[in-house]
Amino acid sequence: MHLLLTRFTVRWLALMSGAAHATTALRALSRHAPEAEPDEDLAPRTPDPSTRRRAVPAVTQRTRRSPKPA
Repeated sequence: MHLLLTRFTVRWLALMSGAAHATTALRALSRHAPEAEPDEDLAPRTPDPSTRRRAVPAVTQRTRRSPKPA
């Protein structure tokens, strides 16, 4: 049991240190990245009133599934 715990502890530490290294590297890359150019069209898009919308179908009542009385 002790060897199994040691193996998993070592793997967990390697995983966590690798994740920390990757996070540090990505943050360093983002610091040196050029500024993103802003989009030209920053106005919110509104729906075009000339387009027609589909009609929502009416909700029908559920049909009765029990057998009909004789």
